[in-house]
Amino acid sequence: MITPSWKYSNRILFILCIFIIVVGISAPACADTNMKGSAATSKVWAPSHDSPGGPADSPRYPRYWFHPHPGSGTGGQGSGQSTGGSSCTGSQGTSAFQWAVPSSVSVVPYSVAVDKSGNVYAADDYNNSIWKFSSSGTYMAKWGVNGSGNGQFFNPQGIVVSASGYIYVADTGNNRIQEFSPSGTYLRQWGSFGAGNGQFNTPIGITVNSDGDIYVADVYNNRIQEFSPSGAFVTQIGSFGTGNGQFDGPMGIAVNAKGNIFVADTFNNRIQEFTSSGSYVAQTGSSGTGNGQFNQPTGIAINAKENLAVVDSLNNRIQMFSDSFSGGSGGGCGSGTDGSDRDWDHDGNDHDGDYDGGWSGTGH
Repeated sequence: MITPSWKYSNRILFILCIFIIVVGISAPACADTNMKGSAATSKVWAPSHDSPGGPADSPRYPRYWFHPHPGSGTGGQGSGQSTGGSSCTGSQGTSAFQWAVPSSVSVVPYSVAVDKSGNVYAADDYNNSIWKFSSSGTYMAKWGVNGSGNGQFFNPQGIVVSASGYIYVADTGNNRIQEFSPSGTYLRQWGSFGAGNGQFNTPIGITVNSDGDIYVADVYNNRIQEFSPSGAFVTQIGSFGTGNGQFDGPMGIAVNAKGNIFVADTFNNRIQEFTSSGSYVAQTGSSGTGNGQFNQPTGIAINAKENLAVVDSLNNRIQMFSDSFSGGSGGGCGSGTDGSDRDWDHDGNDHDGDYDGGWSGTGH
């Protein structure tokens, strides 16, 4: 299996940042700053390595400490401007709720998913396991060991939970998808190494739509494959290239409420949108460090208000986009005074944000 050189150096930061977005909290790990928008861009989070512990907290494996109490961390002050011309300036944001993996648990997450009850599932490709935690960080369950048998894993790097609570894991090194019950019982699998229908060459990103259909980012086959809830092959999107609807190493995928598919086209440094039937709709992004540009986007998530959060991996940031790549009003500014456009209470409830709602998608 081909492994990107940056896999271990930055993935903890990316997972924690996208996890913070998925479960709807803010913390010192992702300093929150509104940025002037280009195209549909509305905001950017940049990383902070100011975790407790001083020099022992290596930037290579940064330790971010989150505890369930009213926040002590602050987000960055910022201003924003939509493409429609309106602008606003926010005061410095304050973290109101933080979350931690218990220090007694050794987890090396590559990706995370959240069920409708707020439970968190981590695909741990180092320990070849799936971990389950409550929304407050309490350890609940673990399953999987290294291997190729049923319920075993070899570098699992993608995970998603359906509305019914079924868990789908991209068992990346074994080039297959495995399905588990809400309690973690093995149910079925499909896939093998290859380029045929239902085969994979490094599956990573995985998501599920409202009908239970599963979409998999088949990275080095440069395509997206769709499967029925039982794992039957339905169709595929894409081929290698730089044209509309083509991919170069797609790693992240998400589906919105309308069924449209958004793909992090990693090495083409762009996000592409497709209809539920696979027809190309639009794209945004190019190579670079500016707003709306990317350096290997690897993960994507969508909330109930159709805002997109993208893990811009080698730019070490999260970028937020509106639901439309065609411009228009772009990403507007929130009505609150918090620079983060969020006002979270102690229980993690959003009382303010433009960007609230449930998030779905994949990130690492």
